[in-house]
Amino acid sequence: MSFKIKIIVFISLLSVMSCKRKVDADILIINGMVYTGIDKAPDNTVIAVNNDTISFIGDKKDATITANKVIDASGFIVCPGFIDPHTHADRDLNDPERSDNKPFLFQGTTTVVVGNDGDSYYPVSKYRDLYTKQGVGSNVILLTGQGTIRNEVIGNSNRPASPEEIAAMKQIAQQEMDAGAFGISTGLFYAPGGYADTEEVIALAKVIAENDGIYDTHLRDESSYSVGLINAVNEAIEIGEKAKIPIHISHIKCLGVDVWKESDTIIKLINNARKNGIAISANQYPYEASATGLIAATVPRWVESGGKDSILVRYQDKRFTQKILHETNENITRRGGPEK
Repeated sequence: MSFKIKIIVFISLLSVMSCKRKVDADILIINGMVYTGIDKAPDNTVIAVNNDTISFIGDKKDATITANKVIDASGFIVCPGFIDPHTHADRDLNDPERSDNKPFLFQGTTTVVVGNDGDSYYPVSKYRDLYTKQGVGSNVILLTGQGTIRNEVIGNSNRPASPEEIAAMKQIAQQEMDAGAFGISTGLFYAPGGYADTEEVIALAKVIAENDGIYDTHLRDESSYSVGLINAVNEAIEIGEKAKIPIHISHIKCLGVDVWKESDTIIKLINNARKNGIAISANQYPYEASATGLIAATVPRWVESGGKDSILVRYQDKRFTQKILHETNENITRRGGPEK
């Protein structure tokens, strides 16, 4: 190698070294197994944080980093905060003594979705302002509940909505989206949301779609309570297709022995919908148990019409006693029996 070539190579190396990025950071995390959410395999990279921004992720050789604090994450996994799409955490967020949301933060969940199952605190603007004023410990995504909207217009009444009532519900849905809602949730298994037929839900979903929102649903039936699991999944797909809105099915499951063999069928339905261009997804919790209200799990939905006072009246009416007890026993069986 000639002297001139050696000089050129040396200068080139100096140029490369001088091109290293200079990074000032408050915190530098080293030696952790980093999952970025992009690659499946972890990588041993460094992460620099400046103020509230991640200023560098990569090989330490590619940057000159000056940090006020260095955290050695040897033996730990470093990853983005988790998003929990179904939490009911709004009950805690509304309380200034619990709004730090530590139970979620301590599990690595930094974003929570609230207003699930068609049941949201109303109006969105009130709780958006409350969280902004008092502060919350995590990021919060607000959904507006279809059941809540229906209750505002019709109350807890088991009947179809009139065109005028649907128009009023659509207006509320628009107001909620204007206030910052991320989308709409339904709890079509529950009262009063479940008193709406499919077309009524589609009408509201179209308003949400026009505002680039999503449709998050607790299916009308996860078992054999009413329309059945397969029909309930088909209903969700129909709503997504006709309203042109992304669908997310909450805690998808085959609840009860009647539908235990239907998981393959509903997965095929969802995959086929995706192949047909419908944006549909689902979440599932990693345990066998489930939880809901005692009334929702056991009391026939028609008995709930009118609210708790109406439930008591019907239970005391001898004309309905045997029918209610029979249907209640069937519902308990669907949940796995009284011992569960």
